[in-house]
Amino acid sequence: MDFRLKIRKMKKILFLLFIPLMSFAQTATLEDMAISVEEDFYRKDLNTLVLPVVGTNDNVIDRKMNAQIRKKIFEEYYSEVAIDSVKENLIKMVEEGLISMKYAATFNKNGILSLQVIEEWIEPVKTIKTVYLNFDLTTGTLLKLSDLILKESGEEFKDNVRKKNSGIIEEYEENLGYQLEDEEIDEAAYENAIGAVSKYCRYSVQFGNFILKDTALEIVNYCKFPDAIKTAAPEVQLSYKYESLKDMMKAEMIKKLLE
Repeated sequence: MDFRLKIRKMKKILFLLFIPLMSFAQTATLEDMAISVEEDFYRKDLNTLVLPVVGTNDNVIDRKMNAQIRKKIFEEYYSEVAIDSVKENLIKMVEEGLISMKYAATFNKNGILSLQVIEEWIEPVKTIKTVYLNFDLTTGTLLKLSDLILKESGEEFKDNVRKKNSGIIEEYEENLGYQLEDEEIDEAAYENAIGAVSKYCRYSVQFGNFILKDTALEIVNYCKFPDAIKTAAPEVQLSYKYESLKDMMKAEMIKKLLE
């Protein structure tokens, strides 16, 4: 299938439009890389794809962060040779069913940047995929939960998350039962969803999927259902106020997050 990425600048195929959004002390400057995607054939549901470009006062850190953003977004198509080939990777993603991409910054101060890149797909099934990125702006490195939570509190925190996740899954299963009783779903759909949630969601938490917000840390646990029932998969959002994590978080981190 032939796709074209139209460029409106300097007669190139790829159009990069940079729009400054913010720039303060200890914050990142965010710019849009807006890419207009057109298809030669039947589909007219493709939207402009917008990727984030992060800037600080350090070119080395900027290159490091933006390379990691592209690697995360293009991880299924990424190669050492093609990390900066935005056009090539996006064409592959559009061919696989991507129709929209946008991003949002949920925390951008005190040397920490938290981003989420939201992708809308229509193939193999209609779904929303979100990529989570949390940066230390002083080094350009991606933050892990272990960078936030004290080592001695790590297992206690994870046990709390797993328990909270299980409670939400139980509510989901209970709701499925009500839907079956009300004949909103049939027996086969019920059994498939119950089986999938038990296999993919109850005992597994994706601790790498977290976002930092103004007042809370949020872990997003996706249930990776098979494609045939993917639309029935719950999205579990586990939110923790920073105030409640004071005794578990590293002092320098809790200070940055609460200021």
